[in-house]
Amino acid sequence: MRYPETLIDKLDRVKEIHNSWKSSIPFEDLVKWILQFDSEDYDLAIRIIEHINFLNFGDIKSALSIAYSKLIRKSIEKGTKITHRNTLFAGLGDNGKSGSMISYHFRVINELSEENFNDNEELIETGDIENIVLIDDILSTGFQASKEIIKLTEKVTPFGVKNIFLLTVCGMKDGIIKVEEETKAYTFSAIEYSTKDTAIDLDGKFYQGLSIEERERFKSRIEYYGKVAYPKQPFGFGQIGGLIAFDFNTPNTTLPIIWSDSNSWIPLFKRARRINGINAYYKQFEKPKKGKDAPQPTNIKEISIYVEGKIEEIFFDLLIQEKEFDKKIGFDKVNIIALGGAFMSKKLLTQLSNTDQEQIFIFEDDKHTKSILEKEPYNDLKVILMSPNIMSFFKIKEILKNEKNDKEFVEMTQGKEVTDLLYFELEMLFVKRNSPSRRQNILQEFITKYFNEDNYNDFIAEIISKIKNTNK
Repeated sequence: MRYPETLIDKLDRVKEIHNSWKSSIPFEDLVKWILQFDSEDYDLAIRIIEHINFLNFGDIKSALSIAYSKLIRKSIEKGTKITHRNTLFAGLGDNGKSGSMISYHFRVINELSEENFNDNEELIETGDIENIVLIDDILSTGFQASKEIIKLTEKVTPFGVKNIFLLTVCGMKDGIIKVEEETKAYTFSAIEYSTKDTAIDLDGKFYQGLSIEERERFKSRIEYYGKVAYPKQPFGFGQIGGLIAFDFNTPNTTLPIIWSDSNSWIPLFKRARRINGINAYYKQFEKPKKGKDAPQPTNIKEISIYVEGKIEEIFFDLLIQEKEFDKKIGFDKVNIIALGGAFMSKKLLTQLSNTDQEQIFIFEDDKHTKSILEKEPYNDLKVILMSPNIMSFFKIKEILKNEKNDKEFVEMTQGKEVTDLLYFELEMLFVKRNSPSRRQNILQEFITKYFNEDNYNDFIAEIISKIKNTNK
């Protein structure tokens, strides 16, 4: 086949790109994909393949090893090291799809037992699972992942599951933040990307070297072809405009002109159509526990403390490490468990109230929380409210005096009295506005510099009193 003259002088560059992928896709198929563009858009097609971030199996192997290393470190920090008896691994969502392939490679690369990836009813029903590790190729918008994790939290928390981890090869920063903010899961993406790595941002890498007019024209033409390949969302799911492809599959957030076969469009990296997804285990989570109906005699005093969000979980874990929180309330082991979006789940709270385990709930003291606590099933739970949030454990006036190098902080606090509203504003400024990875360091620094021992001791006394009174 003789190629058009307008493409022949570009074939050397196309071949160079193709060789760099180390992919199983034949060179002829790549040329065929380019030829379906109008001849004046061959440059656009070549720019797309130049900027595709193609991950072959070697890249994936390296990424999964990195993500697993991060996972192990966090599990040790949480005091629940990953073992073959206490951890369940599963693809995110339904059976099959990309999660199955990634899960398989993850297991082989990290030499994990196949037993932990099987539909193992015994592990679930006996309540031995403390960690669930969800695995997927990419975390994009975070919407579906958050929805699945909140649903999962409701089902597994009564079975003693303390931690949920989401492990992916790649992750979009906005999606990672969404999952971290809205769920109890800790996310580990070996490679993180931002909108600058997509075709949606005119200031991104894809458009570098082009004039404003050329950038707008290229984006418009991508949308034009995208409406043929995937009319509903021409830039991919969530209009992400991603440029990521794997040897075995392509995310639906990647440009559809790369993966779609609708309307006779020829895909470059076709999406796969359908290891167990986590939904396969839901029937087991609906069953009662085996062998743990009656508490076993033990010399270890253990309590689970449920908090609303990840920030509170990090804070109370730090109190265990730095301030002997567990010993002060009289327990050998304290499990700090964030409920995330499942905080308002009546089903979950009803199940927790019916368990025999020692437990207490610690929440912020705000109008929203109080309105929830007035409803069932909170009436039967041991609940303590902070006064009003984690900032009440710090010497606020010293913070106001010393943290004046932050211009926004000075403007926000100037002339203000110390009220509950100020506590929430300070938490937003110093903690919530920072990335999840920085929050622990900030809270640790504040514990060292500004910790209020008197307020802490009063809080400890309140917990001890609450436990004693409800156990009478």
